[in-house]
Amino acid sequence: MNFFRDHSLKGLGRFGTITRVLIKHGLGDVVERLLGKQKQTPKETSEREVLIHRGFPSPRRIRLVLEELGPSFVKLGQLMSTRADIFPPEYIDEFKKLQDRVPPEPSDDIIAAIQEELKRPISEIFQTFSPEPIAAASVAQVHQAELFSGEIVAVKVIRPGIRKKIQKDIRLMYALADKIEKAFEVGRVLGAINLVKEFERTIFKELDMFIEAVGFYVKNGFSS
Repeated sequence: MNFFRDHSLKGLGRFGTITRVLIKHGLGDVVERLLGKQKQTPKETSEREVLIHRGFPSPRRIRLVLEELGPSFVKLGQLMSTRADIFPPEYIDEFKKLQDRVPPEPSDDIIAAIQEELKRPISEIFQTFSPEPIAAASVAQVHQAELFSGEIVAVKVIRPGIRKKIQKDIRLMYALADKIEKAFEVGRVLGAINLVKEFERTIFKELDMFIEAVGFYVKNGFSS
């Protein structure tokens, strides 16, 4: 699934939120560049010099912006923390601080999602099901349950509605990446659009529980 087209930031309502967050963290000059209100700086030859010394946002400011923009952007930052091939160590170290800090979904919503997916009451699926998650992240959360065989299992459930939210955020990421590549030499050096493409592939694999289940069975030596 590829959402990249010749997107414009006009009409993307959340761009207003993003500009406010950027300005809040002292990045008003970045907003002006994205909106074409500033001229580009001369072309630079050193990627590190562009990032660290020529006015590109500091690692900490970028991390704070990603945190405030929410789960999709936090996950983008987590991906960026693995790309030591394109980001200097100062940025990698800061991006590694990004963690999913998302409150869990109400247990009633999670149970409803399980029942809708499996077309059965939860009382017919598990002997017991713990309403309190043992882990909660931006895309999914994990609950403990007991099968009728007595086996204790971990049940990973995709957050209801998260796919549509991520799709909207990816469209916006592509639009922003396009603007960043046009406004900043470093955007072209780093390949902002390609980074979003990589994020898109990664996040939709994470949303696919079937792929994850197959990986678990292969890793643990099970076969059909």
